[in-house]
Amino acid sequence: MRSLKFWQNAFAGTIALWAGVAVSAMAGPLEPKVLDSDDLAWFYNRPGAGAEQVAADQNVCLSFGRSMFGTNPVNEGMTYGLTGAIIGEIAAAGPNVAYADDCMMARGYRRFDIAGSNLRQFRERYAQLAPEVQALYAGAEVPPEGVLRRKWANTYWLSASGDAPALAEPLSFVPRSPDIPTFNRWGPTKSVKGVSSGTVPQPGPGEAVVLMTVSSPTGAGAHILFDRREANGEAGIVQTTGRRSWPGFEARTKEAKVSTAAQFAFVIPAGIYSLANVRTGRYDFTTFCLGTIAFDVAAGEVIDLGHFTMVPADAAIDPLAPAPKVQLRIDQPKVDSERIAALAAVDLADRVRPAVYFNRFPRMCTLFSRIYGFDMPGAPIWPPTPG
Repeated sequence: MRSLKFWQNAFAGTIALWAGVAVSAMAGPLEPKVLDSDDLAWFYNRPGAGAEQVAADQNVCLSFGRSMFGTNPVNEGMTYGLTGAIIGEIAAAGPNVAYADDCMMARGYRRFDIAGSNLRQFRERYAQLAPEVQALYAGAEVPPEGVLRRKWANTYWLSASGDAPALAEPLSFVPRSPDIPTFNRWGPTKSVKGVSSGTVPQPGPGEAVVLMTVSSPTGAGAHILFDRREANGEAGIVQTTGRRSWPGFEARTKEAKVSTAAQFAFVIPAGIYSLANVRTGRYDFTTFCLGTIAFDVAAGEVIDLGHFTMVPADAAIDPLAPAPKVQLRIDQPKVDSERIAALAAVDLADRVRPAVYFNRFPRMCTLFSRIYGFDMPGAPIWPPTPG
């Protein structure tokens, strides 16, 4: 009879293999091997920040990186035993550092790399510096050394001439860790199906109608998911008789040699909806949990979400930011007879109004997922201004 130790080792090997696949497939916009502490040193800087603040934020972001693999030791008192320990050791080689780097960018930091040194050597040297010199590394516009290698850039937005200027307010966003208790850490539990072509959407009590058109000029296909949220970013649960659900809706176009705009209509529970993730392939999605766009729709309303254009991308858009997997833009044409025809909404023409989007909406990150942020140029920052 095989021993308990044998089965533990076999199980550990299985977990290690699984985690290795997860690490390579779902790490984040930043490739895990980019930050190798054995061959490279780096530090974070935000003009005006103090050394203690940078250290505190970096510790929080390292904890966030571990939580993306479910291995955070301060995970609300939960323990993970052998499985968590093994995955944690594998993740520590790079992906959790990559997630921490994403977190620091979301908090408004820049990363400076130092060649010819490793992280341990730099930290030992940094610890011997006078406090006023450490402060320069943390908060000077031009720190004492290092080459600027990364800062936040809105690379998932597909830009075009005539776009509104980028947000003047620097990104300063605290990502929501997946170890925060919530209704479901994996995403919406109910997918709202689109209304069939030729059918007039009929919202019931507490429901609204959203309309949109989608095109993929390359013919690669597009998958665009919105999920319902509370104002603070928590899952937007809907209570029905004897059941609680978390709704979301996804517009999907098929791969095609010739791309034509597809029209979608959804009858959804009224409330706040955020852009959750986008993808072109079957699995290669990006979750927008470092700030995303959101809109609010009241019961009985009919809103036009606009025209969505999405293309695959794997090349760098900005030299100081990781290459996005896709690029998306949302145009909001005037709601006139031409737009109503494109939406196939003639029967609802007198009720359609354009959506009002907000940037920097807080969403909780999803375990193991590729994460980034998404801003819509010209949209105000969440929350809405009262009145």
